[in-house]
Amino acid sequence: MDIDPDWILTKPDSKSGRGLKVNSNPVMDYAISQNYKYYTSVKKVTNVDLLLVVSYGNIIPDQMLDYKFGCLNLHPSFLPRYRGATPIQRAIMSGDKKVGVSWIKLTSNLDAGPILCQAEVLVDYQDKNENYDSVKTKIAKSGSVLINKHLNEYVNSELKLKEQSGKITWANRITKEERVVDLKKNAKQCNNLIKALDPYPGARCRFEHEWVTFKKSSFSMVQDINPGEVALEGDSLVVGTSEGVLLVDVITPQGKRPMSGKDFLNSRPNAKFS
Repeated sequence: MDIDPDWILTKPDSKSGRGLKVNSNPVMDYAISQNYKYYTSVKKVTNVDLLLVVSYGNIIPDQMLDYKFGCLNLHPSFLPRYRGATPIQRAIMSGDKKVGVSWIKLTSNLDAGPILCQAEVLVDYQDKNENYDSVKTKIAKSGSVLINKHLNEYVNSELKLKEQSGKITWANRITKEERVVDLKKNAKQCNNLIKALDPYPGARCRFEHEWVTFKKSSFSMVQDINPGEVALEGDSLVVGTSEGVLLVDVITPQGKRPMSGKDFLNSRPNAKFS
């Protein structure tokens, strides 16, 4: 079905940087371009039958859970796995080949509501262009299909809700320490981390007295060089781990512009990571 919202609730524009530059909110921009009424405060929201929530980023007040049809939320995981703030990143860091999206009815407990339906998408860890953003896009498309396909069924009480079952795991925010690529781990684990944190905030590795960020990576468990040692394969930097190697296409030295693996090695011929 085609969904035509009465209004859109989103966050206000934010400010960041030294000059407190205003960062435009793309959801607000879309609402304006489509002539939708929009709000940036829940206090102004009234006369609601159903609220659809997608990546809102704030806690929904309890009083909004009591609408006629409640609040329905798309959560990017197979709930009850990866409840919390970083489900996609945590799934990729864990090397999950399939990641999910769950359409749930919100309750007062975080990400704990009954499930309307779920869908899965695949993650290709050997595709250098696969990263957090590409997986998020797949999940968003899959989630929109769920809403369009099943919203009428839900409103007409034709969709049976199921309570969450199985082991609960939490997707806590990524710490600064977790961003470090540990070359004492195997290549697959290192590759998972790089993809989970690409494009932001980036997985970092120590090079001499500076940090560099790795992006656009794959791995090989066949090739083998000592952890931290490097070689070149085409334009890709080959980095040794405890088992297998990383193949990294884009490297960003701290405070500098991104460069290819080849350019990085040419400028640092004796490079070795720690």
